[in-house]
Amino acid sequence: MTGRPGSRFGRVCIVDSSLVRAGDAHERTHPRRNLKAPEKKAPEETPCWREVEIRFAPGDEPAFDAALDAWINFVESRNWLFGGGGAVGLGKLGGFVVKDGRGTLTEEDRTATDAWLKETAWVDGFQVGPLRDAWHGW
Repeated sequence: MTGRPGSRFGRVCIVDSSLVRAGDAHERTHPRRNLKAPEKKAPEETPCWREVEIRFAPGDEPAFDAALDAWINFVESRNWLFGGGGAVGLGKLGGFVVKDGRGTLTEEDRTATDAWLKETAWVDGFQVGPLRDAWHGW
């Protein structure tokens, strides 16, 4: 088998006195495998998160810092992660809560969040959203 570069058909090989492209000759000796993309397997427990919004008296910067510290301490005590923040002028904290590591939040976690927010003095109001799929739920 010899190849002739420069042909207008690409690299040409002479195989059994017939002209074929180099890729075709390779296909005969090495047929393609039926390659498929790996199937996505559903995890046993898809991680879920909740959106949280906490309202408090606007404009008081020391109160905002104390509120944020108290909220983060509560989140960490439950082995969760919080992504978000707030603004002093708006008088609110907002973001999402997700379980640290494997697993997902539960209704028990929502109940604990509601109870903590109700008994906290600086909270004027709050909203805790439904569970959402952490991978595809935005």
